[in-house]
Amino acid sequence: MGQYTIYHCHSNRSLLDSCTDYKEYADRVSELGYKALALTEHGNAYNWVEKKMYINSKGLKYIHGVECYLTASLEEKVRDNYHTILLAKNYEGVKEINLLIDKSTQPDHRYYKPRITFEEFFNISDNVIKISACLASPLNKYPKDIQKQIAEKSAALKQELANKVAELEKQKNDQKAMIKWFKQFDNFEEEELPWVINRCIPGDSYLHYIEAQIDKLKQYYDNLLEEVQLMNVTARETFYKLLETYDYYEIQPHDFPEQKRYNEFLYAASKQTGKPLIAGTDTHSIDYYKAECRSILQKAKRIEYADEDKFDLTLKTYEELVEMFRIQNCDIPFDVILQAIENTNVMADSVTDFELDTSVKYPKLYDNEEEVLKKRIF
Repeated sequence: MGQYTIYHCHSNRSLLDSCTDYKEYADRVSELGYKALALTEHGNAYNWVEKKMYINSKGLKYIHGVECYLTASLEEKVRDNYHTILLAKNYEGVKEINLLIDKSTQPDHRYYKPRITFEEFFNISDNVIKISACLASPLNKYPKDIQKQIAEKSAALKQELANKVAELEKQKNDQKAMIKWFKQFDNFEEEELPWVINRCIPGDSYLHYIEAQIDKLKQYYDNLLEEVQLMNVTARETFYKLLETYDYYEIQPHDFPEQKRYNEFLYAASKQTGKPLIAGTDTHSIDYYKAECRSILQKAKRIEYADEDKFDLTLKTYEELVEMFRIQNCDIPFDVILQAIENTNVMADSVTDFELDTSVKYPKLYDNEEEVLKKRIF
């Protein structure tokens, strides 16, 4: 009987995204004889001390983690909110993750969700394991978002240019009509017409002026369109930096076309960068009953998570996970998938466990505490 480490897992502390208590996960993982468990709530690490104490009491290694939200920039308010798994490799990593969570909740970072920037993500130390997460990962969504932004901005600029050119063309046509009208009168010579009609712009033809304005506008918008296209270059550099920053690329076993394509892309990226694959279950429920409860909760709160209802997000045994990958039938050698599952254990072994200092602590206020206490009593 094989075993693996569940490291991408949501309890009811992932607000409105699970109805399963963390103790149910710990009990089940311990019952299966697995050796470690990470709980990666969305954007928070609520009750992590309580979780660690209970998980340790079940004979499991506690792995401190979070599924955080990343944003490309804080300057432009965009709901990109890309998902990424962060796991603490040691106690220094625990403190680093907690500081990042705190930063993500500050007013200058939060926008619908608590977020950290790509730059802050790039600067995370080696005390934290960085995993690419689900289909909401920047490795899947960021290139699509950039292409969409480029298309939308280009279309908006072209429409804006067309509107302004149309306005100038109307002025030009009106001017031509006026010239034609003036030519009906014999008291104006042909060479006098430009002066009469264009007296507001001495020394220059108004028609020529409009043509020049149209040319300037076109040049101005051509420059803007070039700047928009430069987003492609910057985004490509950012994307490669993301690929290099992750420690693992996460494949998932859902039998869904986009997931299969994404898995295959990650396999190709792994061969190119040398970064290992890891198999994540993205667990949201302990069983199908709790999954149904989660679905009801989301409908009651009008919460939608794209196509997640098509995914089986219940906790899986090793054998069930392997079978899910068989059914999915990705274009990835199966021994590579088995190694990705084994890499969950490799990752867990790389984590250094730590002890909590649970001793009761009092501040030292006086050198003669007993004497001060007696005086207060008397």
